[in-house]
Amino acid sequence: MTQRPVFFTDADYHLYLRLLRRYSEHFELSVLGYCLMPNHVHLIVVPRDSEGFARAVGAGIARGDPHPGVYGRKQRLF
Repeated sequence: MTQRPVFFTDADYHLYLRLLRRYSEHFELSVLGYCLMPNHVHLIVVPRDSEGFARAVGAGIARGDPHPGVYGRKQRLF
């Protein structure tokens, strides 16, 4: 886990939540809980089928930068 911030402004948190909703609907994940910390995210999700979470992670729901390049980062965070 990186110690560098992931979220810098309230808008960053809101963007992440919008993306989380989009991915969870697309990959049929039930989001039971989440905790957005300045430098990481905790998610409790239940996939509809055995492959749902793997597909979502492969697409970047649990890793990656919601603003690639905006804050000078050009690689995945987690």
